[in-house]
Amino acid sequence: AEVKDDDGNLITYDMYYGGTTQTEDSRLDITGISAYRQAYRNTAYIAFTFPTTLQVSAGVPNVTATIAGKLCRPLTDLTAGTPVYTRNPAVIMADFAINVKKYAAANIDTTTFQALETYCNAIPTGGILSRYKLDYAFIGGSIADAQAIIESAFLGRLIRSQGTYKIVYE
Repeated sequence: AEVKDDDGNLITYDMYYGGTTQTEDSRLDITGISAYRQAYRNTAYIAFTFPTTLQVSAGVPNVTATIAGKLCRPLTDLTAGTPVYTRNPAVIMADFAINVKKYAAANIDTTTFQALETYCNAIPTGGILSRYKLDYAFIGGSIADAQAIIESAFLGRLIRSQGTYKIVYE
């Protein structure tokens, strides 16, 4: 893909989403080092090419990216809702349950997930930030490891009870 900077210079980039078989971008120029190629599997990244200009003339440019969160459907409509970026661990856990664990959306007890969503978004007395957010880059590991990381973000567990998947916390 490509975009233009403020001066009209062309910047090219490729996005990598962290697949298990993806290899490094050709811009990394590490031919012959096969062990290094695997370092980029399961890692989402963007590779840029900047033109040489007065602003970018030597060395490696400093690029800052702000991650908006995980793209998930809202808890009010897990099957057809418009996905939005979130850092809320309740919403991310519901997405994980459906898209990674392959649980049917109909078997998700949205009441417990919504209660946790509200709890996570709440600002504690005297605080200025919401109670819980999930800021973690998943790089490899097992499904069980990923679930444990998400659960640790809200101090709770995903359980199955009477045929539905529920959240218990604190």
